[in-house]
Amino acid sequence: MKKFILFSILLVLTSNVQAQDFSSPKALIETFIKASTKKKKKVLSSCFSNKSPGEWDAIRNKTISKDDLNELKEFVSGATVSKVEMKSEEQAVVFVTFKTREEEIMTVKEGNRWFILDF
Repeated sequence: MKKFILFSILLVLTSNVQAQDFSSPKALIETFIKASTKKKKKVLSSCFSNKSPGEWDAIRNKTISKDDLNELKEFVSGATVSKVEMKSEEQAVVFVTFKTREEEIMTVKEGNRWFILDF
């Protein structure tokens, strides 16, 4: 029984770490997609750079309304990363296919991790 409990705890911890991967532009956007579909404000806020335009403040500051969060979830559900284009070692464009349109998401590396700059 103790082994089962320990295994369960490790599984939960591992899944939380994997759910918040900011190690590459693609991993960042996949984290953003997962956090959006699960409506995880804290993880979503961690996806955006402080240099992102003001339109992203509600997400970055975790003040996004319930309606906007539901709208984001609907928009992002089923999204896939189609391509990553590195502009430099610290900037990349991630091409994402959403239900209704294609988007180019600008990302930036700050320190040892990636952030969404804008899209």
